[in-house]
Amino acid sequence: MKNKKPTREFCCTESVPAYAADEFCIPEDCCPDKLETLKYPSATSCLPPDETEELEARINAANELLLDLGLSEERRNELRREEARRESFNGLIGQNVSVGLDFGETQNRNVQGRVHLSGRNFSILRRKGKQILIPHLQVCSINLQNRFAVPEEKPHLTDIEPCLRRAIALNFGQVVSQSPHLIHIFFGLTLRIYLQAFLIDKKISIFTAEQEIAARLQKVMEDSLLVEINESLQNIPLTDIVFITTKDQ
Repeated sequence: MKNKKPTREFCCTESVPAYAADEFCIPEDCCPDKLETLKYPSATSCLPPDETEELEARINAANELLLDLGLSEERRNELRREEARRESFNGLIGQNVSVGLDFGETQNRNVQGRVHLSGRNFSILRRKGKQILIPHLQVCSINLQNRFAVPEEKPHLTDIEPCLRRAIALNFGQVVSQSPHLIHIFFGLTLRIYLQAFLIDKKISIFTAEQEIAARLQKVMEDSLLVEINESLQNIPLTDIVFITTKDQ
């Protein structure tokens, strides 16, 4: 009985030199020769391209109409405010800002930091080793602190390292779930998803209009957070939270 040859260990940097024209981090001598086969493109629709484009536009318009009909006027206004804040923070990624927050009728408060990420309904600032999580509906104003600011390029996947491209393709769930930026690119990142994915069992400080709460996050629910405070559990409604701070991840 012949001994099996030892399995070749995968090592990207040794297999593919940095100067090689390889955009997918493919190890040398790893794949069998390709067999020449006929290839047929798969149509996305039985309609001609112009009719398909018109049909998709009608479907999108109908979906938007159904969404408007199903939402209250108050919720529609909230969505518009969230979208406006999201676009504002998107244009300030990498910049130092001062954000005015709504602490009720009697007072407002400013927090400062560098814009790290703008999710669907919240943004993350970084300052002195801390992260500041700000729900967009709590934002009253955003003021740029840099005198001359050049917006940072938005994250994209067209110019990434070959090994990261390969990892995303072959281990999508494992790779994407470890990165807030990748989650946001592929799915859109909400405050609840971020808290659930990255801050469970972590120490956080929750700021409401009445108080600051130092706690350990235990569970993220539909409309509240379950936190541990001095060995006792307490529910904090998400609508009461003005912002959250935690150690930089």
